[in-house]
Amino acid sequence: SFMEVFDGPDPSSSTPARPATTSPLQALFMMNDPFAHERANRFAARLIAARPDDARRIELAYLLALGRPPKEEERRDCETYLRDFRGKLEEDRVPSEAHSLAAWASLSRIFFSSNEFMFLR
Repeated sequence: SFMEVFDGPDPSSSTPARPATTSPLQALFMMNDPFAHERANRFAARLIAARPDDARRIELAYLLALGRPPKEEERRDCETYLRDFRGKLEEDRVPSEAHSLAAWASLSRIFFSSNEFMFLR
């Protein structure tokens, strides 16, 4: 499962050094697996409960997920993504009360799929 996809070490043997690997399967796992969706939903709910507006939620998301504030371009990209995602939900006639959580959960999965989130530098 999760450990296999991300090259988890064999707990029954010594592993002095492990190579860093990235694969499309890892990105697909973070975007589609029920475990990743549940974590993203919880992260999104936390952001929504903690901050009253998108700008402050974006700031908090970067601090919690990546340990740094967003760059201005990243902030704009997030705002655009949220706006476009909510627009798509409206087109698909998703009830409006579900828009915020769905948009933020989707953005959270993007954070979780990023190399900056997954790997220490």
